[in-house]
Amino acid sequence: MRRELLIWLVVLASCKKGNDLSRGIYEPPAPVTGKNYSAAEITSFKQITLKAAGYGVITRMPREVSIYIVDSSFGYMNREMDSIISEINTLLSPNLVLRRVPERSAAFLQAYFTDQATYLSEQPSAAPSLEGSSHLGLAKMYYEDEGIIFGGSIFVDMARTGSDSAQQLFILHHEIMHSLGFLGHTTSTQFYTVMFYYAVTPFMTDYSDFDRKMMKLLYDPAIRSGMTEGEFDEVVKGL
Repeated sequence: MRRELLIWLVVLASCKKGNDLSRGIYEPPAPVTGKNYSAAEITSFKQITLKAAGYGVITRMPREVSIYIVDSSFGYMNREMDSIISEINTLLSPNLVLRRVPERSAAFLQAYFTDQATYLSEQPSAAPSLEGSSHLGLAKMYYEDEGIIFGGSIFVDMARTGSDSAQQLFILHHEIMHSLGFLGHTTSTQFYTVMFYYAVTPFMTDYSDFDRKMMKLLYDPAIRSGMTEGEFDEVVKGL
């Protein structure tokens, strides 16, 4: 079955809940550790992949992905996209290869650097998530039940971010990570990452070492689309 998933940035609001001792004591499973990945890294990886959106399996792009920038009038955004593509290709090739294409019809992923109204005129199914909200970025991905992403779009709101190029570059990095298969966010402050549930200032305008390590894990040849948490646990112990 084919599905659509929309992921956006939100402002983190805190709330307090009373303790319910009647439910007993929760005993979490023992943390999983790999040869090159700490238990904390694997726990955070699961938070932004397997435990995201209630989906429960590894979700990834196919090996070759074409990207089209719908509005290319923002030169610095185009250059940053090219820089991201180069960095990811250097890091993950041949397991994942990204490339810019000059025609929309050939694109796997469409990038919108525009205003909300323009984006929604072409991607109306995103309206429930964007209209009336404070979201400044969005990743709208299509995926199979087997965890294979087969297309989508990312959006950076250039109108409401105004002249704040650092914020725009941060949102671009964040939404690209979502498009790769990192469907969720992390609440852990142990690692410096663009995948926090809320923006951290000053804005990150590059991927951290943690982000790169998570990309390498997701696109390791031993990890496959559709893998469950139990299957992942057995494989990652050897990585």
